[in-house]
Amino acid sequence: MPSGVFDSILLRDSWSTAELRRVFSDENRVQKWYEVEAMLASEQAAFGILPREAAGEIIKSLTSAAAAPTIKATGLDPIAKGK
Repeated sequence: MPSGVFDSILLRDSWSTAELRRVFSDENRVQKWYEVEAMLASEQAAFGILPREAAGEIIKSLTSAAAAPTIKATGLDPIAKGK
């Protein structure tokens, strides 16, 4: 059962587009969080706050195609549960 117009299969296109729903989706939001964390690690390393090796590992784990914690792989449940 839909909880709002954006969830309703009958009404969702009246209020939004598929592209905008993708942009504001939970999956895209979390992926952007990962990208911000990678950029933060890079900047902290540049200022000497974080060791470069540690920053490299963080960036690698968040951005490499092979190791990226993609939302499809991890799912949103652990994040929603605070794990």
